[in-house]
Amino acid sequence: MFRFSTLLMAVITLSNHSMHSIRAEDSSAWQEVVATDFCDPAPSVDPSGPRWRIRSGIWEATKDGLSKPNRDIEAVLSLRLPVATGAVRVELDARSDDPGDLSIIIGTDFKGASVDTGAAFFGFGANGNSLSKIEHNGKKLVENRNAAITPGQWHHIIAERSGGELILSADTKEICRAVEPQDGFAGPYIALYVWNKAVLRSVKVLVRDDASLRAHLSKDALLRSDSFAAESVVPPASPTKT
Repeated sequence: MFRFSTLLMAVITLSNHSMHSIRAEDSSAWQEVVATDFCDPAPSVDPSGPRWRIRSGIWEATKDGLSKPNRDIEAVLSLRLPVATGAVRVELDARSDDPGDLSIIIGTDFKGASVDTGAAFFGFGANGNSLSKIEHNGKKLVENRNAAITPGQWHHIIAERSGGELILSADTKEICRAVEPQDGFAGPYIALYVWNKAVLRSVKVLVRDDASLRAHLSKDALLRSDSFAAESVVPPASPTKT
């Protein structure tokens, strides 16, 4: 078992896709641009490609995946590739024996007062596993008090931004859906957010062109979104969600 305190680098598969062509050619189909297996005990590193970075918390590499061994404190991983420039879907396989947030953040710039400032927070088993919810820039858009983490069970969690909507699903069931505010996101980055003990097994990121999303967003949001493609690395660490 290995403990990392500053930086985590994992195997990323880009499906022969360059960092300058993130969007899929086919607007009707999702295209996988990142796939990470956190069970790899000795990950190799592609220095020119994207990588996961520890922004907060303690993480341990185990045979089951990337483990957060403590509770009642946040732990955040961020992806340095700017994937949230348009429609995006993040698929996370994770479990928790002591549930409390197996959550996903889409659209952060890591420059705000918290890690989800200006972004969408897809909270699965949030608030001490009392509910699941979607927030935008810290404002709750929708919640579901009948959807929670089952202790010890592997969950397949999906956070999706497409067609002007934000959608949270788990284990093939839709949990929450909300209209995305037209002011869009502050940044192009995604993050994984955990509060109590948990293990992350794998994560995939998929993207596609989405004319409906572009029609939904305000002019300022489109200009901001189009500027994201020029970014390639996550900014230095800043205060995170508490």
